[in-house]
Amino acid sequence: MKRIPAFWFFAIPYCLAWIVLCTVFQTTFRTDIIEQYALGDQWMLSSGKNPLLSAWILNVFRRITFDAPFAPYLAAESGVLLMLWCIWQLARAFLRDERRGEQLAFLAVLASANYRYLNIGNLIFANNLVLTVFWVVAIYCLYRALTENRAWAWAATGMALGLALQGKYTAILLVFSMLVFMFANAPARRYWFGPGPWLTVLAAFLVFLPHIAWAFSNDFHTFLYVGTKLDEIPLRLPDRFLLPWKFPVSLILVLLPSLITLIPLTGWCWQWKLRNKSEKTPDASSHEPRGTHGPDRVHDRSPAGCGTAGFRIAYLATMILVPIPLHMIAAASGIPHPTSYVMPLGMYATVLFLALVRLNTVPAAFRRTTVLGSAIAVGTMIVWASWITVSVHWGKKPPITEFPARALAAEVEREWKKRFGEQPCPYIMEWNHYYLSGYVHVYGSMRIPIYDSFITLHIDDGDLNRRGAILLWDPETFSRERSAPTSRRLEQKTLAAGKRKYSEEEIFECVRKHFPRAQRLNDTETELEIPYPQRRFAPYRVGMAVIPPVPSP
Repeated sequence: MKRIPAFWFFAIPYCLAWIVLCTVFQTTFRTDIIEQYALGDQWMLSSGKNPLLSAWILNVFRRITFDAPFAPYLAAESGVLLMLWCIWQLARAFLRDERRGEQLAFLAVLASANYRYLNIGNLIFANNLVLTVFWVVAIYCLYRALTENRAWAWAATGMALGLALQGKYTAILLVFSMLVFMFANAPARRYWFGPGPWLTVLAAFLVFLPHIAWAFSNDFHTFLYVGTKLDEIPLRLPDRFLLPWKFPVSLILVLLPSLITLIPLTGWCWQWKLRNKSEKTPDASSHEPRGTHGPDRVHDRSPAGCGTAGFRIAYLATMILVPIPLHMIAAASGIPHPTSYVMPLGMYATVLFLALVRLNTVPAAFRRTTVLGSAIAVGTMIVWASWITVSVHWGKKPPITEFPARALAAEVEREWKKRFGEQPCPYIMEWNHYYLSGYVHVYGSMRIPIYDSFITLHIDDGDLNRRGAILLWDPETFSRERSAPTSRRLEQKTLAAGKRKYSEEEIFECVRKHFPRAQRLNDTETELEIPYPQRRFAPYRVGMAVIPPVPSP
């Protein structure tokens, strides 16, 4: 009977534990999940902000789990499990020449699980997670294509790249990194004379083609959205020199738990392996697994040199390091660039690290690494759950996971039904954002489609004026100008300052200019008070107006 690898005994319980923790401690979905839920129900090819592959996937999980509260966490951890599997497989290939190579591959997975973006940083199923999953899959598939030269591997690489681009445009950095390696590395460069890379290009193009068609038909609105964000936070000259360095620094910081996990193997003072420049480049058939010969072969074998240790290290180093200066240039140019963009870059870092450093492979070192890595993983879960508990009961501000979304949805729908009975509401819109409207969509019983002029491009203001709608706004962050959704961080700063720019009457008059049929809740009021579950927090105030629906014939 074949022995089940230790990988599965770790990876599956690890992902299940995070699903349970998130379901128990995050009583309200985070705003990114709300966005994916609300947009996924409309089955659009893209929003005006990002491609919507993540919203489609989440909507599928939502339906197959019958709208279970753990659906977004199951989707997220399914992606984490796939990434851990790719890391494990690549580690087995990279560390096969080491003593106890299979055990080292498992420890590479254990250390990778302590990378911030494979635990607490990957609990939100959104565009960044989908991008990262297919980024990791594409790197693994291209390695298989280069070392085995099989048609399925080249095609799978293209499909993964196309899906990564459907997750977020920043996948173009991975495409650039792969091109750099394929042109700079002599053994890999020989593939351009065969059909393999062109099969990858074709597969990626076909997968991404629907979004290209959408972009042409909508005047490349996603690029317009990026343009609106350029001046959101004006950069001074010193910032343009300092901000780019946050990417390499943040990558090192989030990798620290993984590096600490490996201390029993690597020691405190790392000793680098010295490679002999005259290392032999064995024939590709000597490092191919059984069964690689078959009808789906592109060539009889891969070029000599594609299986050496130097080739493997050069490949993975290129995939990890090349995007970093590109991110730095983008940050210096003023493009909004959160540090979460380094998420995909550290996924294979532990594999590269173990391939470069001399290792202590005695059994005691393996046991200590396993204990230390498990302790860090469990400790991360405990600290995360404790932080949420403390912020709920003793924090000065209510955490976003405690937002009274269900109470908001119930109150908004009650106000609608009080006026129009059971007549469906055609649309719901939040002024300059879509989080409040998303909460009502997700937690309400009416499933009202959301509208935002920059996001849902198949709807416009005229549709709301003609057919009816619910209009919401945050009085603290209200702006007269209709613009792209503002940064949530900027909103929180405004809320913290407690400054209200406009009176209730001024806000309603501004709303009426865009929606002449809008009506108040009553003769004098346009705002609702939504209490938090923890009464020590002040109620959340929400502005609301309604546009009467067209009477049913």
